[in-house]
Amino acid sequence: MCTKREYRRCIARTKQCIVHTLYAYIEAAPAALSARHKYLERVAHALSIKLKEINKSYITCLHDYLEPTCLMQAYRTRTVN
Repeated sequence: MCTKREYRRCIARTKQCIVHTLYAYIEAAPAALSARHKYLERVAHALSIKLKEINKSYITCLHDYLEPTCLMQAYRTRTVN
């Protein structure tokens, strides 16, 4: 089980990962970059609220699952741009 601090950190990191991953999937959208970023921030915020309702151990597992995806997306973004 996570401590409360670890849980908050995990939520924050998972939220960042979700934003980054979603952004990678909609890069081709016609909207302006800042508008897309703000939209993703709102989506990530809503998702993080939902995630807080889920069991702490599941959050940790979810984060462990998303982290490699997030790192791969970051790697692809850096190598492509």
